[in-house]
Amino acid sequence: MPSWRKVITSGSAAAFSSLIVSSTITGSISGSLTGSLFGTASYVSGSVFTNTNPALSASYALTASFALNVNTSYTANIGNGALSTIPVDHNLGTQDVHVTVYRNSTPWDTILCDAQRTTVNQVNLIFAYVPTSNQFRVVISK
Repeated sequence: MPSWRKVITSGSAAAFSSLIVSSTITGSISGSLTGSLFGTASYVSGSVFTNTNPALSASYALTASFALNVNTSYTANIGNGALSTIPVDHNLGTQDVHVTVYRNSTPWDTILCDAQRTTVNQVNLIFAYVPTSNQFRVVISK
């Protein structure tokens, strides 16, 4: 990155092929944004890129606590016919997770079991019996 600065006076326009800001941008960004945006925007509109929808229209506030393309949930079929305590690696990076287990067939009802948040990336599901192979489905979300 060249060590230069471009000064913009009020009322002028500038085009950047790249821009790194280590403090604050006051004003607006129009066009497309590729890369990372950290911080707070009071209003965002236009196109926001996601893996599943590259032209997702956005008209909401974007804050540092909300980031696109970041995993916020994990799902898996669980049960192997041998273990009553089943470790599940969710890799969400926090112990502040919601855990729901439901039957993987009719009537698809919620199953009660103990959930121990053993690390920031793993939950142990403890059943009073040994679930059969893929008997249940777990949803773990932030």
